[in-house]
Amino acid sequence: MSELDQQIENRKRKRDELRSLGVEPYPHRADVDSEPSELRRRFEHHDAERLEAEPVAVRVAGRIQALREHGKTCFLDLYDGRNKLQAMVRKKNLDETA
Repeated sequence: MSELDQQIENRKRKRDELRSLGVEPYPHRADVDSEPSELRRRFEHHDAERLEAEPVAVRVAGRIQALREHGKTCFLDLYDGRNKLQAMVRKKNLDETA
């Protein structure tokens, strides 16, 4: 089996796993309220203390260009075609069903 064939099989397996958990991997619609460029403009002058003291929940549209896992924390780079936004996500704060 070629490397490409293996990648295709892995993606199909992951797709099927998501569907078995009730998650549609290719939804027809996504409820988003922000883009990386907009969030950068809104929060670029906030320091870490302010961001942690005043948490904001957002649903961001963008292409994940990089994903790095470090224990119980993940870092990801979202790109909207204009700007990149790095996000830090604590796994304990994620909704596994969303």
